[in-house]
Amino acid sequence: YKDCVPTSEIAKDYGMTTKSFSILLNKLEIQHKQNGKYKLHEEFQDKGYTQTKVSKHTIKIGCITTTVTLKQLLWTQQGRRFLHKFLKQNGIEQLNNIRRK
Repeated sequence: YKDCVPTSEIAKDYGMTTKSFSILLNKLEIQHKQNGKYKLHEEFQDKGYTQTKVSKHTIKIGCITTTVTLKQLLWTQQGRRFLHKFLKQNGIEQLNNIRRK
């Protein structure tokens, strides 16, 4: 996952929360929610824009121990550049670009 970043880091570029940024990407049809998780629309899959980080965690509640698997969508640098370009084409600027004007 070298050089990959979570959605929250890209959202900060736009002064947005992860949730609001994910909703924006959903409205722009870059991603959609499936089983409670965001997934890229088919036309953007297999382009190297994202990777999924899978991690297992052991949780102990009282005397019960269980293992859960968590998946996190990470954006590659190529994916990050794609988002910035796509958003700019849709009139959405990064905060640092707005401040320079």
